[in-house]
Amino acid sequence: MVISLDDHDAAERYALEHVAALAPELVFDRRWAITLLERAWDLLRAECEATGKLPLFQHLKSVQTEDGQGRSHEQLAADLKLTEAALKSALFRLRGRYREILRGEVAQTVSDPRDVDDEIRHLLKVVSDC
Repeated sequence: MVISLDDHDAAERYALEHVAALAPELVFDRRWAITLLERAWDLLRAECEATGKLPLFQHLKSVQTEDGQGRSHEQLAADLKLTEAALKSALFRLRGRYREILRGEVAQTVSDPRDVDDEIRHLLKVVSDC
């Protein structure tokens, strides 16, 4: 799930959220998880923008969304003058960088670095359960 922190429709999204059926702690956990996940996307976007890789980022994000209505790998590779294999490799590296960024963001929220993996599992479970 991809939700922008700069989303101007946050109030509308909040109103549509089915929070009445969830315990307050679960609502908090879900919102916190979404915030961390989106923060990682925002940081990756900034990195890609700074290094001229914004089209790769935009493609990666579009294929990560539920609708997946982005351009095909073949179309993007042609636009960027890359082979499809090179594009897939670049996207693989971007996904890895996203994971690194997410780990870093989560590491800032736990007191013991050994808890990072457990916290990531918990955050992903909270998001997928709701």
